[in-house]
Amino acid sequence: MAKKKIKVFKVRKLLHLGIDADAMAWSARLIRGLPPKMQNHSPFADDDTASRLQLYRPDFPVLSGVAGLGRLSRMARAMRGYDLVVTHGDRALNPVMAHTFFAGQLGLPPLLHLHDGVAGFAGGMLHDFRRRLAFARTPAIVVPTMDSAAEFARAWSPPAGSLQILPPLFPSAPRAKPRPDAMPRLVKRGAERWIAARACDVAPVADAVLGALPQMADHWRLVLFGTREETAPLVARAEADAMQDRVLTTDRVAGPSDFAGLYDVVLCASDGGVPVGMAEAMAAGSAVLVRGPRALSELLPPESRFGLVGAKGGDGLRDALSRMVAGDNAAEAGAANASYGKERADPAGYHALIAGLLDIPHLD
Repeated sequence: MAKKKIKVFKVRKLLHLGIDADAMAWSARLIRGLPPKMQNHSPFADDDTASRLQLYRPDFPVLSGVAGLGRLSRMARAMRGYDLVVTHGDRALNPVMAHTFFAGQLGLPPLLHLHDGVAGFAGGMLHDFRRRLAFARTPAIVVPTMDSAAEFARAWSPPAGSLQILPPLFPSAPRAKPRPDAMPRLVKRGAERWIAARACDVAPVADAVLGALPQMADHWRLVLFGTREETAPLVARAEADAMQDRVLTTDRVAGPSDFAGLYDVVLCASDGGVPVGMAEAMAAGSAVLVRGPRALSELLPPESRFGLVGAKGGDGLRDALSRMVAGDNAAEAGAANASYGKERADPAGYHALIAGLLDIPHLD
């Protein structure tokens, strides 16, 4: 009787540095979608992130601050024994530099850097010098858009062929729309339509957002997420305009990413990176109104790009919001967003890149 061949799967160890599951939720989704034979390690991950992503937490030198050669050397030595090092955003600049300095000497595994910025790359002389130094030998750098690839190359001169353009990984669409009473202490009634935003994103443009409410149809409501200290000034402004019944607040929910699909329009803001909550809102079929750089237009379908306004907001934001809530514009933009998000929820491009760095045919 012939013996059955036993297939042995090699467990590959990945070291993730700089994870921020809030600011860079898409890179956390990438980790969650890796095959089970990938063992993910991440020092400094908080308890919630470590639990959700099934992370091991090894010892590792502190990431932040300006690191000297001694700390960089310790970082590099801590990378030994892994199959791949993945650095997440600017928080992991020191490990990238450590890898550049010591990879050849110590025989380190390849490094993949995930960059979430779409604009605002260049800084002061020291800022740019450190990044040129750090990325001088990085084998693979993922950027989200063509514009960001051009700006990254112009500002920091990475190795030829290292830049890869892959859009942020979108979440899968919710299986079902949340119930109108799903959110603690708030109920979406009948024909109500909700514009959702974090209070901290509305505060800088309160005049434009709250000033647009009186011109909207009565069924539109503004839902604000944040602490009472964050929402109180906005509520006071609404009361002064006799609009208090059009503004709802909650401190029980972190932001529009929770209960995605319950909102008709989501207002979000960018400081140069992918806005918090934008991908979740789009995947759930909500329209988005985004304050941020024009480079973000590559991450929106054409039908939704009228909702992208400058970072300062003002009249442009008021006009875009008025257009968004008119007729079926929000529903049509939301449907386009859902289709766009579905196309970008497949991690195949990332998996192919990681497989190439590991020198294997595929991850599965």
